[in-house]
Amino acid sequence: MSTEREPLQPNQVPQPEEADAFSTPEGGGDLQRTIQVLSENIGRLENDLTTEKDNRNEERLYWLLGIFIPLNITIHHSVESFGVFSLLFFFQLVVLLNLAKKFGHEWAVQALGTMLKWFTQVFQRDQ
Repeated sequence: MSTEREPLQPNQVPQPEEADAFSTPEGGGDLQRTIQVLSENIGRLENDLTTEKDNRNEERLYWLLGIFIPLNITIHHSVESFGVFSLLFFFQLVVLLNLAKKFGHEWAVQALGTMLKWFTQVFQRDQ
């Protein structure tokens, strides 16, 4: 059997051969098994991708928290007014809250929301 094919004429439909990649074996058992294996692999890869995305988003949030904490310490020591520090801290909480929502971390949204609520209550008492 030759591996070369004759060129198709303009209105000619290609006929599958036994060695053709698109031909199905007798009974289709191999094709069904191949489809099942591919489906399982696709599902596994989708789960792996979702897990990897979640892990990266969580790592980004940790990096941002790791940046904001030393930044707050530096600002607190360099700013003489507690009001300016409080305003910057409030702004950072709002930014972190929105980023946590974007990254899909409910535990961070709840924690930052609680801090934001506490901060606004303290700010209202001071006035």
